[in-house]
Amino acid sequence: MTQLPPISYAPGKVFLVGAGPGDPGLVTLQARALIERCDVLVFDYLVNPVIHNWASEDCEHIDVGKSPGLKKSAVQAEIESILVDRALQGKMVVRLKGGDPFIFGRGGEEIEALLAADIPFEVVPGVTASFGAAAYTGIPLTDRRFSGSVTLVTGHESPDSDTLRVDFSSIVKGGGTLAVYMGVSTLPRIVEQLIEGGCSGDTPVAVVQWATYAYQRRVFGTVDSIAGVVEGAGIASPSVILIGNVVSQAERYNWFSTGPLADKRVVVTRATDQASELSSRLASLGAEVLEIPMIQTRAETDPASVSEVFAGIANYEWIVFTSPNGARYFFDLFFRAFEDLRSFGGMRIACIGQATAREVDPYHLAVDLIPEKAVAESLADALVATDSLDSANVLVVTGNRNRETLVESLEQEGRAIVDTLQVYATDLIDLLNNKAVQSYCENGADYVLFTSSSTAKAWARNAEQLERAPGSTPPKHVSMGKITSNALANNDLPIDLQAENSSLDALIEVLIEDVES
Repeated sequence: MTQLPPISYAPGKVFLVGAGPGDPGLVTLQARALIERCDVLVFDYLVNPVIHNWASEDCEHIDVGKSPGLKKSAVQAEIESILVDRALQGKMVVRLKGGDPFIFGRGGEEIEALLAADIPFEVVPGVTASFGAAAYTGIPLTDRRFSGSVTLVTGHESPDSDTLRVDFSSIVKGGGTLAVYMGVSTLPRIVEQLIEGGCSGDTPVAVVQWATYAYQRRVFGTVDSIAGVVEGAGIASPSVILIGNVVSQAERYNWFSTGPLADKRVVVTRATDQASELSSRLASLGAEVLEIPMIQTRAETDPASVSEVFAGIANYEWIVFTSPNGARYFFDLFFRAFEDLRSFGGMRIACIGQATAREVDPYHLAVDLIPEKAVAESLADALVATDSLDSANVLVVTGNRNRETLVESLEQEGRAIVDTLQVYATDLIDLLNNKAVQSYCENGADYVLFTSSSTAKAWARNAEQLERAPGSTPPKHVSMGKITSNALANNDLPIDLQAENSSLDALIEVLIEDVES
């Protein structure tokens, strides 16, 4: 198991954390641990909304924008005031910045404000934008055949004058690779200075917009041509400009956005604690993933029922887990009541599907039965077919929205004595301040994936908040199995694609087939 460096989670402390250039997989383990524990999350617009979802339910989210022309943007003094104010309230604050806090992230200015207020702080570095842009574009920033140095500069204009902050004509003399941040709007003037400094007009240049996101765009040219190429392609901020002979390797070394779902925008509606596996698999296939969790789960039990079940746990012959959440919450309860796994007894274990069985695996308990289809009807049929249920004591672990189909079948067809134990509840989630929702409403998507009846019902109930802007991409609705399709139909939602069974493999397969058809 990976060991993280020790972190002081003391209240009244600020952590300046790098969120990387966009891909959530590039966020450090240290950064994620802090986001999951913080009381206040103060973030820029460049931070991927997926990363916000790692914070706890009661975490305060503060969007400080920092985008050119963005009405909600906070000035730097306001941001520093927020950090100081929340820390003085005794809260653990994460200041989440795109890229790295100390590379054009104004981290030093924020630290000065914290020092002045005598507030403790830590800095967690992140992958800076130029490193991500280069790697995800197939450009080695250094290569002994072409470049032995890298220079990071800003192309952002000084707020106090009409001149560039950096003298690009003098930088040319240093040679190597040049990475320019925030330089798209001043690119023609940057090019002029490069040529004045002696840079060859045929030097290769790449401009990468939204680096490391699935919808990353990249264009190529030379010092002479790049300004026209960028204007013609409509490339805008946020972008990184990479200049130097190493850019010539980009096409040969390209590895990103080559999957079967490249350039496709996919909405994942699963609860946050379940979305990561599906999201990461889609992203690995080239998709841009928008996580819009329609539901959330939380532990919810009746203490009297828990006490009664655990007092007689050795009497059960079968335990049935109907969802990954059920298995996860059950074992949390179990180990609060018992110190030894042997207290579990000799029960046989049935799981509705492979994903649920994986929640049992860490406890080294063998799963005795998994039906071919991950639906309640198939699970009931498979259990009845074992001929072991007649007068058997069966414990079914459920949530508050589980269908009664399974229990009724076990009692009627299997003649079992069934107890149910609710260990969690599923609730609708507030979409009002979800940045992924805002992005969906503005731009639409290619697909919206529904993985359960609950997500379908919740989508229908939030129709007003999910209304798309005119001209945005209309998505295809994709259901994971027949039960989910029924829920879509019952809520007047179209069913454009349906996975053959209720598994992530089948869901992804139907997407790929549709793209390739």
